[in-house]
Amino acid sequence: MHQTHPVLVNRTNRVKNIVQALVRQIKPNQARDIELAAVLAYVGSFGIRANILKKHHLGRPLSSEELPEFLKHSQIGHDLIANIPQLEQVAKAVLYQEKSYNGDGLPFDDVAGDEIPLGARILKVASDYDLWLTRGVSPEGAVSRLRTSSRYDPRIVEALEFVAGLRRIQRTKQKTGQQNQADSTHPRFGACSGDGARQ
Repeated sequence: MHQTHPVLVNRTNRVKNIVQALVRQIKPNQARDIELAAVLAYVGSFGIRANILKKHHLGRPLSSEELPEFLKHSQIGHDLIANIPQLEQVAKAVLYQEKSYNGDGLPFDDVAGDEIPLGARILKVASDYDLWLTRGVSPEGAVSRLRTSSRYDPRIVEALEFVAGLRRIQRTKQKTGQQNQADSTHPRFGACSGDGARQ
């Protein structure tokens, strides 16, 4: 497995580390399930050809034949995990990891926003942040891309700013010109259970 998909194994480790840091910052109720989802997030990708994974990793466009093969990894991962006792929420996070906060992406349903499992929203931010970094974008540039897109939960992006060491003082308020010290605590998610998607 390591010889077949070295890019995938390395990516799994990096994303796992980012997710663990975000979990420590956010402190969700389902921390264990979210961290386990990060470990298993790409289990469905091991059946995908290595050249396709490498092209995606490098930011190269996939062909009309390659794209459907790549996109099925979340469903495959979900199906492999779903029947394991007590891992239902982990499987759901894996299934929704490609789902954007604005409702775009897979799976094609009407789930959006906070209805998406928290674990999947964290995975989406961590995964795409890692992709930008591996494609040569600076941490500041990667976070900026996440912050200005409707595809990501803004509270998780804010947590990422703390994790990446990029948020120490809040940006100057445009209207008042005041500059406030940033709150050192994590963004407030309330009593998140990590299972936001509807049954």
